[in-house]
Amino acid sequence: MKKILQQGHLDGFCLLYALANAFKVLKYPDRTASWFVYNQGHVWKKLVSVTPSLHNFASGEGSCFGVSTDRTDVTVKESFLELCAAVIGERKMETFTAHRVPAIELPAAIGKHSVALMCFGQGVKTERCTIGDHWVSVVDVDEDKYFLACSYADHLSEKVTESGVAVSPVHKRPFNNTIARRSVNKTTIVENSVYCFSMISN
Repeated sequence: MKKILQQGHLDGFCLLYALANAFKVLKYPDRTASWFVYNQGHVWKKLVSVTPSLHNFASGEGSCFGVSTDRTDVTVKESFLELCAAVIGERKMETFTAHRVPAIELPAAIGKHSVALMCFGQGVKTERCTIGDHWVSVVDVDEDKYFLACSYADHLSEKVTESGVAVSPVHKRPFNNTIARRSVNKTTIVENSVYCFSMISN
């Protein structure tokens, strides 16, 4: 049993981590997390600077969008993710976009220049842990699995091969968790929480 607290035990910043991981996997997939923190820490600062009700995120209540189907609520949340994507761009070299897609289109949201952001509901079993009310970046997909960049899974447990950290099979992206495709459905995904996050070179 783990005895060390991790991101997600007390705070609600998993959405911002999912956004940062989405940016990193598209722009700097071969760089280490330490390199990213040192050289791209301003991306985190940008995300924090546009986050509303920051105390709610810090207390663990703010980043799960819940199950509300109220159109105004969904629009506000969608606008927030669109704003986050817009502020991430570096010196106008790339444009990033985020737009909500139906859950059934999750596999199509993952491509050469895009990943998916998704929020799991309570008690979802992944390969490495059970999570709930938690945002991840879905970096790749094959016939059987979704490959995740998950801020809750122990980052030290990334799969390591003889040539280094394991990469996903299709888009060759680093990952630290997986979930079976059959396990991802309307009962395990928070409603209205699947987004395509794309990078467009200018």
